[in-house]
Amino acid sequence: MDYPSGIEPMIRNGTNPYTGNPFRDKYWKHYAKRTRLPIWKRKNEFFDAMDQHKCILLEAETGSGKTTQVPQWCVEWWKTRHPHTKNLVCCTQPRRLATVSVAQRVAIEMDVELGSIVGYSIRFEDVSNHDTLLKYCTDGVLLAESSRDEMLSMYGVILLDEVHERTMITDVVMGLVKRIMRYRPELRVVVMSASLQTGTFVQYFSEFDYLTMKISGRTFPVEIKHSDWDLTSEPNEYISKAVEKAISIHRREAHGDILLFLCGQDEIERACEMLEEEAKKCRESGQLDVLPLYGSMQLEQQRKLLEAEQNQLTNAITGYRRCIVATNVAETSMTIDGVVYVIDPGFCKRNIYNASSKIESLLVQHISRASAVQRAGRAGRTRPGKCFRLYTEHCYEKIMKEIMPEIKHSNLDSVVLRLKKIGINDIYNFDLIDAPPLEQIQSAIRMLKDIGALDVSDEVTALGEQINSLPVDPPLARMMLESVKLHCSEEVISICAMLSAPNSCFLRPRKKQIQADQAKANFIDDAGDHLTLLRVFNAFSATNDSSKEEWCYANFLNFRTLQYAGDVRNQLANAMFQRLNIQLESLKPTSPLYPHNILKALLAASFMKLAYFHSSGIGHTPQARKGYYVTVESQLNRNGKQNAVTDQYMLHGSSVLYKGNKQYSNQKPPWVLFNEAVQRDHSDRRFLQTVSIVRPEWLAELAPHYRIKILVSAPEVDKLIKKAAITESYGGENEINEQIERYFGRNLLD
Repeated sequence: MDYPSGIEPMIRNGTNPYTGNPFRDKYWKHYAKRTRLPIWKRKNEFFDAMDQHKCILLEAETGSGKTTQVPQWCVEWWKTRHPHTKNLVCCTQPRRLATVSVAQRVAIEMDVELGSIVGYSIRFEDVSNHDTLLKYCTDGVLLAESSRDEMLSMYGVILLDEVHERTMITDVVMGLVKRIMRYRPELRVVVMSASLQTGTFVQYFSEFDYLTMKISGRTFPVEIKHSDWDLTSEPNEYISKAVEKAISIHRREAHGDILLFLCGQDEIERACEMLEEEAKKCRESGQLDVLPLYGSMQLEQQRKLLEAEQNQLTNAITGYRRCIVATNVAETSMTIDGVVYVIDPGFCKRNIYNASSKIESLLVQHISRASAVQRAGRAGRTRPGKCFRLYTEHCYEKIMKEIMPEIKHSNLDSVVLRLKKIGINDIYNFDLIDAPPLEQIQSAIRMLKDIGALDVSDEVTALGEQINSLPVDPPLARMMLESVKLHCSEEVISICAMLSAPNSCFLRPRKKQIQADQAKANFIDDAGDHLTLLRVFNAFSATNDSSKEEWCYANFLNFRTLQYAGDVRNQLANAMFQRLNIQLESLKPTSPLYPHNILKALLAASFMKLAYFHSSGIGHTPQARKGYYVTVESQLNRNGKQNAVTDQYMLHGSSVLYKGNKQYSNQKPPWVLFNEAVQRDHSDRRFLQTVSIVRPEWLAELAPHYRIKILVSAPEVDKLIKKAAITESYGGENEINEQIERYFGRNLLD
């Protein structure tokens, strides 16, 4: 439809300018709430700023209404100024949970159906159509869209929200948008943050006509209470201390919901179990409803959290309160009504990538002072609140510094390939707000060359184009493409979908660990974890839809994880067919190539994630003295010398190979491929997760350049290599190669 220039008068007259229908009653209910938001009175000022400036840097505290209101204003502004264009307004978010929940909220506020005028797009899910005017999306989706349309020409206004979090993708998207602004004079950009660090962003966008705006949030006083607990001396106790504090609040404090920050789904679910047990012991204090909140939750689970179930008076009379146990998604991405008490243990999880070893570790680290302030502010949204910091004031002042931007400690493989595809060839000088270390860029380029995505001139290859077109990280995409050659694409895509799921499919409740282990044993494949995941997925897929959830419960499997993996698999299969015209093919378990071809497909993309077993008995822990794994990459980087601590890995207890393998007389398999290398929180212990048995000789077929690299790194085989080079007869050369293989095997397995 054509949009009138007078959108505001239509709204005042009770007509929805986007549908032409009268507003429903619920619209006016939400409209009244919107007008009470702190940001509302700045609407006219914002419109003037959009008329006069190309870029607006908006610092608006959490609870001000920036994420829901400003994008709506941008739609109104764009359609008033450009009524006959089809450009959309795009608002990015760092997290999928916030992306979806905010889009749902805004669709209600605009009195439209979600997926029409207001839509959202996250990886593997697009809820929008040709009528969409306002699209919320993760910053990763916008980055992917730039591969297909490098000027992002479909958008008239781009809003970058929560930029203070400085995620890697947010920083890269900011760099792309800045580049586009130089070529599109009509484009408007709004950079939004809860704490903008104005100087940094002003300097970054200073070449454009910009304006800074600052809007306070709707806050009440928050009393800060520090504990005498030292973060550096007792880091492993924070979950139990946090649970104790939550129960203490429930027993002693006035009515009001509790928000407890923890690190990741595993910690949250463990704490929820503990809280539910403790809550049974203090029923005289009223009902305590324990609710988890993390990024991978299904949407229906979030609804209880985002709307207070009972009014404050009812809560006060009955003693009912909620205890919401959340990741840092609850810091700034969404406002949870009813929270009066915040418990802040002072930790969060961050991915730390080691470019030299190509190992990515998910580590628990101290939060920044800025995060501590944001967490405390969640307690003062509806009335005066309290924040209980489970650390000393000294820790807050001295230990908690500003966080390092994620781009400085992240794996850049996907980003580098995306930028190369867009045509940004000089990655080293790409205009980012903070440049990543040179070593990380070099590591990404080496990896992309290793899997065939870049050629010797660092140009994107035909294979790289295919990899870039698939909505997964380059190694997984390479895996999928290799599986086509090996006639096992059905199986490998299922494995990739399971690996893409944010959480494990296996549940192991504290009180039912034996039963859970027995249930898992029914799915174990002797080849390792990847084939075990395939067995689980196939069994789930073969179960009737009506009984899938019940089946998962009986088998101690995470229904949400498997449901998510099923959705992802469908998306991947569609991408293979629609974008690459590839039909999937299945390898039957009765085939003599099963499971070797599946494992070869995995190895073709992840040969840099090889490890061999070392049984010398020199380990730095009692467990390691029984033998440990060494990653091949670490050996290559150290020229065969081993670091006593950082190069020693154990198999994670969740691996089906943890207790050994029948093929090797119940001993650890000599060579494994791993999906993740992780470091146990607050310790030097390192583990390999999602592990499968492979054969090193497969490298000769799948990655000959990498095999040679490994051989050359072993100084003792130098004589054999030289001898092979001068051998005249092919028979002699083959004999030497056999000697190399024999030596290489002994050298690494003894």
